[in-house]
Amino acid sequence: MRSFIRFAIAPWNAPASLTVRSIAVGLFCGNTVVLRGSELTPRIHYLIVRAFHEAGLPNGVLNLISTSSPNTPAIISEIIAHPQIRHVNVGASMPITLIIILRSHASSLEVAELGQSLGWKLPKH
Repeated sequence: MRSFIRFAIAPWNAPASLTVRSIAVGLFCGNTVVLRGSELTPRIHYLIVRAFHEAGLPNGVLNLISTSSPNTPAIISEIIAHPQIRHVNVGASMPITLIIILRSHASSLEVAELGQSLGWKLPKH
């Protein structure tokens, strides 16, 4: 299996459970995960990442970034444009989700959990 970087965008409305779920698959598959925490619930995302590190996860395997609302679209666009980002787990607002949809059509970016952000379920492949 080829490893890559998974970009996880954590939601504010269920920050603990959805954050753990969004990063767990990437870690279990041996990938590096970059987690973008919600600006509304940053402390819980910090605590989750800290718990993984305290449990012995090596530095650099799980990374947390925080953004402010005005800067978020530009930062998200820059991150998902990076060639090592091959998978995005979306739990974001509609404007951020639309950026990811548009960017994924222009590249081979794989988008997961998109249906949750849009309020509908995607069919299983």
